[in-house]
Amino acid sequence: MIKELRHDPLHMKKFDTIWSQFPVKNQVAYLVAYSSVFNDVITVDELSRRLSFNSENAVNDAIEELRKSGHVVVRKGFVALPYLDHKIDQKKRDQEITTLTVQKARRYLKWMGKLPFVKFIGISGSVAAGNPVQTKDKPLDIDVFVITSDSFTWLFGIVMATYRAIATKFKSSVFCFNHIWSETDLLVHNQNLFSAVEVLNLMPIAGERSYHLFLHTNRWIESYFPSLFKFNANQFENDKPIRVSTINKWFYLVFVLFRCLKNFNMSALRDFSYEFDLKNQFNLSRRGMQNGGYQLMVQQRFEKNMKEYLVELYNPSLLRIFFSDTLSESIRNGNYDFEVLAEGKVQLTDWALNYAKYQD
Repeated sequence: MIKELRHDPLHMKKFDTIWSQFPVKNQVAYLVAYSSVFNDVITVDELSRRLSFNSENAVNDAIEELRKSGHVVVRKGFVALPYLDHKIDQKKRDQEITTLTVQKARRYLKWMGKLPFVKFIGISGSVAAGNPVQTKDKPLDIDVFVITSDSFTWLFGIVMATYRAIATKFKSSVFCFNHIWSETDLLVHNQNLFSAVEVLNLMPIAGERSYHLFLHTNRWIESYFPSLFKFNANQFENDKPIRVSTINKWFYLVFVLFRCLKNFNMSALRDFSYEFDLKNQFNLSRRGMQNGGYQLMVQQRFEKNMKEYLVELYNPSLLRIFFSDTLSESIRNGNYDFEVLAEGKVQLTDWALNYAKYQD
């Protein structure tokens, strides 16, 4: 029986991980189940890498035990839940699409990375995970994560709007800038398995130092995946706190005013604040859906697949262990109304339809 606990990544000792309380077989099963949340499979090598605090033999023995019991399928170096056996045959094509997509995108993203106010740019989402998904109604796009200097998120927003206008005109939209963050605030607030895997999959294109600073700021990820990020943390010892300049605050206010005029809607001005608000898509230091969206669907699908395919290894405590952050807890307790939250911004149905691409 899995003991009841509340995972607190910020206060865990360096050598502790969330996996410490589970047998190796369970650790492997949970990662395979998490991959299935996105209709995906995982390689034996990736399982060994993510669980590198175990010996390779221990991980391989756990995979074999799960295979013999019929809980997973193992073929061609991949491990999958039985209903995703067909996905293994698609992975070679997925990997080819990912390689080609990244090669094409790298040139343009490197150019964006040379803008003086851009500190980092990288590929995230399904392409970074090696799980490119496109449907008849939704062609493949590339999720992009950007870090700007000071609080120039508003300025990159102009670059993004310009790109969208050009791309729409030529019907060649490729990039989705779903996260634009300022170097003044790099802490991930939704500290859970979903966020940890997203950071793990992130593919840096430009801005190595800022990428390392981002990882250094989010050392909580080590409680999920210890020893996977190699960089010299001493390089940040003499860094002074980066404060938002007054001029950027003024430009951000102007940016908000223009948004109100453009949309004929004053709600952005009514909710205006320089303080970070997790429930707001637009902030001085960040632009993007900080409140989750996928967080709801991910928890539901993870629990569903565990109960259906790995019921012997399931325990209600799992969600509280892997998703222990305030947002996830609010979702489980029914205290987070996505419909109200998304009003005037993005509807819950849009999140659901976007996530549905992983369920085909």
